[in-house]
Amino acid sequence: MTSHDRGADEQATVTAPATSEFRSPRFGRGDTVDRYVVLETLGAGGMGVVYAAYDPRLDRRVALKLLHSRLDRALPGGRERLLREAQALARLDDPHVVRVYDADTARDGPAAGRVFLAMEFVAGLALDTWLAAEPRDRRAILELFVQIGRGLAAAHAAGLVHRDVKPSNVMVRDTGQAVVLDFGLARAALDESSTAAQGLRGDQLRDDDQTRDDQIRDALVVPLDALENPPVDSSSDPGSRSPLAIELTEPGTVLGTPSYMAPEQQAGHPATPASDQFSFCVALYRALYDEPPFEPSKPGGSVAVRPARADADVPAWLRRVLLRGLAQRPADRFPSMDALLRALAADPQRRRRRLALVATATLLALAAVAVLLVAWPRPGDACAAGAERLVGAWDATRRADLARAFGTTESSYAMEATQATTRGLDLYADAWAAEYRDACEATHQRGEQSPRLLDLRMACLDHRRRELGALVDLFLRDPAASLRGAARAAAALSPLDACADAASLLAVEPPPSDPETVGRLATLRDELAALKALDDAGLYQRALADIDALVDRARAFGYAPMLADSLVLAGALHAGAGDADEATRRLREAIDWAVVGRHDRVAAEAYVRLVRVAGYQRGDVEAGASFAALARGLIERLGRPDALAAALADHEATLALRRGDLAAARANGELAVALKQRAFGAEHPAVARSLLRLGTITEQAGEPAAARGLFTRALELQRRHLGDAHPDVAMNLDRLGVVELALGEVDTALDHHRRALEVLRAGLGDHPHTAAALSHLGNALAASGDLAAAAESHRESLEVSERALGPEHPHVALARSNLATSLADAGRGDEALALYEAALAQQLRIHGDAHPWPATTRFNLAEVLVDRGEASRALPLYRRALEVWRSAYGADHPLVTRGLVGVGRALNELGRPAEALDILGEAIDRLDVDGSPSSTGPVDELAAEAQREHARALRSLGRVDAPS
Repeated sequence: MTSHDRGADEQATVTAPATSEFRSPRFGRGDTVDRYVVLETLGAGGMGVVYAAYDPRLDRRVALKLLHSRLDRALPGGRERLLREAQALARLDDPHVVRVYDADTARDGPAAGRVFLAMEFVAGLALDTWLAAEPRDRRAILELFVQIGRGLAAAHAAGLVHRDVKPSNVMVRDTGQAVVLDFGLARAALDESSTAAQGLRGDQLRDDDQTRDDQIRDALVVPLDALENPPVDSSSDPGSRSPLAIELTEPGTVLGTPSYMAPEQQAGHPATPASDQFSFCVALYRALYDEPPFEPSKPGGSVAVRPARADADVPAWLRRVLLRGLAQRPADRFPSMDALLRALAADPQRRRRRLALVATATLLALAAVAVLLVAWPRPGDACAAGAERLVGAWDATRRADLARAFGTTESSYAMEATQATTRGLDLYADAWAAEYRDACEATHQRGEQSPRLLDLRMACLDHRRRELGALVDLFLRDPAASLRGAARAAAALSPLDACADAASLLAVEPPPSDPETVGRLATLRDELAALKALDDAGLYQRALADIDALVDRARAFGYAPMLADSLVLAGALHAGAGDADEATRRLREAIDWAVVGRHDRVAAEAYVRLVRVAGYQRGDVEAGASFAALARGLIERLGRPDALAAALADHEATLALRRGDLAAARANGELAVALKQRAFGAEHPAVARSLLRLGTITEQAGEPAAARGLFTRALELQRRHLGDAHPDVAMNLDRLGVVELALGEVDTALDHHRRALEVLRAGLGDHPHTAAALSHLGNALAASGDLAAAAESHRESLEVSERALGPEHPHVALARSNLATSLADAGRGDEALALYEAALAQQLRIHGDAHPWPATTRFNLAEVLVDRGEASRALPLYRRALEVWRSAYGADHPLVTRGLVGVGRALNELGRPAEALDILGEAIDRLDVDGSPSSTGPVDELAAEAQREHARALRSLGRVDAPS
């Protein structure tokens, strides 16, 4: 046995005699499990059986892992957990992690009720077999392990922990690429149902293997490994083995392998990314030194690592990296797998070689042309040519052109915008090249994809390349107009996941094939890409005439998917330009043609856009909810693509906020953040926008401290991408000032509002965001006691709003109401009264009677009326405001308490103290004060007012104990 073979010291198995309870039917060639057709059995083990199978819908060979029929009886809740983790893994797209295509419960036939996983079929060798097959030098081993580490890092970023990293759980493709297998789908269930649920600690499982097996079997009650037929031996042809066959031919390896397990795992604690890092370093140590890192005499591994072998080709710097990764305490290891990989790449010798190359660069310059000719992709390297395919769309020349173009704008934030835009375009180009390579290799190297599907994926990628090039063309053609929205536009390029969605690609009506028609379609696609660039950059008006002409040409062309694409963009542009009715008409027609062309993804996008257009722009909440339900159904059918599902969650959050359902708004806002993090990564600028929306929802729910945390996270993310001088960063800083004011931090709020206003004036001029910052600054000035300055700031906000939006816009009504409040605070009640009445009339026209914004204006108007001695006019306004707030925000919202105090105040003024006492008593109970002005409870302004009005009602009723 070589050091790379698996022996008894490396396994933790669960074995038992076969019992009828765990016998599961085997399947032969031609049998089906849902849509999958079984080809042959590849392997079997304690968790199930693996088959080679064919997926007729997607025209590819898969590895089908079918879990044992009664496994979930031994693992309470195991089926659900296995499916959840499998579905999470299915959303992980990394070349070094085995792809899970499908995870479900079979619906009918002999497999009905059993959990199955359809996975990528990998041809190659297990890592332990690869290591033992021939001598491998240090650089080859390191190169392969870096690939393994990248797969683990991608999984950790997605919230997944492997739990059993070891050579037998890694495949080396025939192409030399490493792929990590078996992400602990069984162990996730066993963690609770065996050791934890039955009270077995890790230190009780460190005796010999047989004792360990007995303890686990007793804990589980029902044995796990009981197969009717023995595993298939495919060792004679390792290249034909499926990814899971290698893992499953070792029955019951479900709790981790002791000689690779981290100390905290052996102690019974949950596995973490640091545990995977430890196991990774154990495997790398064994590969480099040809021996395990710890002496076997001490169960679980000794604390000290073995002394370095003199004959090992392991330099001191690399050993230091391994020792840190093998630290007994997780906190002493690298902070992440990414950090460990950076340390493995920091070879001092390689750095010295790079310096030497710099010194001889001049001598080699004349040889550059020859080198380029030699390095140009040969036919066998065609799959690596993705970056070259992007030349002319986004390349080094275009990058330099973009920097020069944006530099000519002389904008205060040009440099930061250039950096953020370049970074976004680079990321998209890298992802495009990776998708190109995957599509190519899937047919030409892995043999899992038909040529037809390859053509469809390449056509999809070509559309995305045209879109990328058109966006850069726009930036270069009109840098001044596109600068502000450039980074956002780069982040809004069409997601590439659609180009890997085989089911959708195969379902869409095939495009025409004759050369002349193909050329006409390509021209239409180029025009569509150019107009989408204008949409992404927010330049809607420029595109409206051209998009309508394009729709007409697409209609005449007669290819339904192209017409649907054009109509969706037309709807988006009309919506951006403020024409909600025309947007609705275009989007509805897009859905009709998408159905004709079997273009489900475009139909789903149209429904998602309709949620916002109908529910927010047109104010038809019921229509928005109906469109959301239809969008959800299509998104489910598409397999819940994260980017599309996130967009829907964003719009549903806005819709719920509009109808005053803060709980639904918060739930959808949180979902949008999670989906965007998973779709784009936690650092993507799109995540910041969802964090801002969630912060606004949280603020309106009366939780300013929580809202501040969300705004701060968004601000940090935006600053990293855009710098301090970008208007988007200033808008967030302004929102942060609002919640700081609510928390009583007046000076901090003033600083943030002033800085935000400075940036917005410089970058945007007369703009709604500038008006909002002026209004928020006015509120902070009022809180600081400078009432005259506050009124002037609100007056300027109203003037900017009217110039930017027109006199009938909803935000103009808000600005008018805010100015009225500042005038009332300054003792100018007559001016305030006229402004409140005008604002209320306008808001009722726009929003209707049941919206929270008119309710707030009603309340403020009532406050002025009471001050003027007109309590009889004020009382119904107070009551209606209270009613709307209670309905919109729920009975526990702080505004409801404020409404109660207002009603009580008006009743006192009208000489109705008994009624006032009941209302004010409820308010005092909610404020947790005792009704006395000398209370030791909260002494904020609202509580003090409630106490005063309560005492006033008591005195009016002649209560002797009423305070004076």
